[in-house]
Parts: sequence; C-alpha cells; structure tokens
Amino acid sequence: MGFRRVYLFPTIWLIGHSDEGYYNWRNSTDNIYDGGSGEDFGTDLAIDTIDFGTFHLYPQQWAEGPVQQWGLDYIQQHIDSMYVHLSERARECQIDKWEL
Repeated sequence: MGFRRVYLFPTIWLIGHSDEGYYNWRNSTDNIYDGGSGEDFGTDLAIDTIDFGTFHLYPQQWAEGPVQQWGLDYIQQHIDSMYVHLSERARECQIDKWEL
C-alpha cells in the first residue's frame, strides 16, 4: 500500500525583516538608538514589501537597565513601530532572540 504526500503551499508569502532592532533617533546618545549600527527598525518596517519584523533583546549585554523596565520599554517601542509602519494586512512583530 502506497502513501501519498500532500503539500499545501500558502498563496500569500510573508516577508520578514530581522535584525537587532536598533533605531536611528535624532539626538540620542545611546548606541541602541543613535543609528550608529546603520539600522533603523522603524524605517525598515516602512518598506512596503515587509510584512513583519523581528528583533533581539539583550539588555544586560547591551549594558541597559534597569533590565526589566528597560526590556518592557524596548518591547513597547517595537510594538509602536509595528503599528505605525506596517500595513493593516500584516501587523506582526516578534522577539527573535532574547536574554534577561
């Protein structure tokens, strides 16, 4: 008796953006927000072919703190960026790698 495999492929593919999640905010002196890394999470999400974004969260390694509050604020900033820059069709954002 043979087996048949059925493969279902989605009709819509989502394109994701993954990086550290840093920003490029004017007048910031914090390396997470000053654009020195060449990244800007919000600007990258504004690219019309990007459907969702991922970011990393390492407050202790990045010497940010207090760790818990800073981490919650960082997550909220990414949620806010998601709602501002992603279309109504795909509003997804996830923490890709993290450590507290």
